[in-house]
Amino acid sequence: MKQHFRNILGLTFAVLATALITAIASNSQAATESSTATSRAASHTKMRVPHELRGFSAIPVAVKAELDRDFRSRYPVAAPTLPDVLEGWVDTYSQSKYRDPVGAFDTRHYFRVIVRHTDGVYVYLDINVYERATYEPDQDPIFIENFQVVGWQR
Repeated sequence: MKQHFRNILGLTFAVLATALITAIASNSQAATESSTATSRAASHTKMRVPHELRGFSAIPVAVKAELDRDFRSRYPVAAPTLPDVLEGWVDTYSQSKYRDPVGAFDTRHYFRVIVRHTDGVYVYLDINVYERATYEPDQDPIFIENFQVVGWQR
């Protein structure tokens, strides 16, 4: 009987020790992943980005101001690479008109932006800016509809 009790006690101890080791290992892994994610986010927010994008096309001033402001705030989070940005420019620009429910015509602006990082990486973005012809006082007349990285290369 004593031997049986010792076997059960030893087995229970082994199971508890295994569970404790597993818990410590998973907490350590979670802490490492959290630390990596935090350092990546911190390095993104510290990334230097130009104050404005160069543009070779005639872009409306209000739309260009919104594009520049939104690019500075969104790109450090969306960037596929972490080094600072040397320059960014609007490679392609086009616009199209859409009839809104009130009967006015809203404008959708399409941009293909190219960004060059200090490590030589080129990043390609597609950005759509929507400009309302009529809007309520609590609505933004111009807003970013789509902002996505579509490719990058070394």
